[in-house]
Amino acid sequence: MLRQMKTNEIADEIGVSPRTVRDWVKRYKIPCNKNAFGHYVYNEQAVQKIKEINGEDVTTTTKQSRQLIKEREEENVTTMDQLEKILSRLKVAEIQIQQKADDVVSYQLLQQRKEIEELSSKVETLETKLIEMEEKLQASKPRTTQIQNPLPLKPKRRGIAKAIFSIF
Repeated sequence: MLRQMKTNEIADEIGVSPRTVRDWVKRYKIPCNKNAFGHYVYNEQAVQKIKEINGEDVTTTTKQSRQLIKEREEENVTTMDQLEKILSRLKVAEIQIQQKADDVVSYQLLQQRKEIEELSSKVETLETKLIEMEEKLQASKPRTTQIQNPLPLKPKRRGIAKAIFSIF
């Protein structure tokens, strides 16, 4: 009697997942039947074919793996080149931004210096006008030649005779 195997049994025997066995069955169009429970069952010829595919798949997988590794290494190199380009552009952009910031600060400092110089010149102008006004005020005040506190005058001497007779 022919022995029939289920998908899980074949997968355990050859060391792959049941999903891989089902994929191979679909890809290589291996004939199979369903039992009363809806499970796929394979005859000895199908099992033998799956085992052959497993052997071929290991070799092709190794070749494919090598090819895939090469492709990924090339992609990594390309990605690294792109990353380096992006980083260099980023550094250039950072330098430009820093330079623009420095330019803005320099411009602001120049503007502030101009404002300070303008204010200083206005203060100087106001000082000179104030001095001129004070001088005009001093000039317009009448000069008094009179002495504010005159010295007391000495009393006139009366004659000696008057002094003697005024006592009596």
